[in-house]
Amino acid sequence: MIWLVSDRAAFDFLEARTGALEIGVEQHAGVTVQGVYALEKTAQGALRWTAGDARFELANAPGTPATSLLLALWPMPLSADARLRLTINGWTAFDGPVPSEPLTAPLGRFASQEWLTIELKTAPSTHYAGDPRDLGVALRLLRLEKSTQ
Repeated sequence: MIWLVSDRAAFDFLEARTGALEIGVEQHAGVTVQGVYALEKTAQGALRWTAGDARFELANAPGTPATSLLLALWPMPLSADARLRLTINGWTAFDGPVPSEPLTAPLGRFASQEWLTIELKTAPSTHYAGDPRDLGVALRLLRLEKSTQ
């Protein structure tokens, strides 16, 4: 097969050439993303809003699988009772008030699975005056990591 895309980040991660792959505030060939808005550049760093329902799907290499998922959010004013549910292949990794500290989810249970589906569901959604978007959470990072051992 001839591959014409110059972005090989997801493929290098799958082949264990790199130990981490940012999928939240970076878009890579090989990662399917739904329910996220365009990347926003701020003086503090990249930000990407999700919609109320967001989904990230990518291959997982059974020989060198992802070992953890790290999620960090920007501290944005959201609906007072906003809750976040983070699922990985249907397994609930987090379900509670939108966290202010980074979360790490171990992925060992998915080591033999060929695909990872990461879903972020935020309810209720947030709406800002003058902004027609249905906002979930503001991603600072959503990163897959591999054990370096």
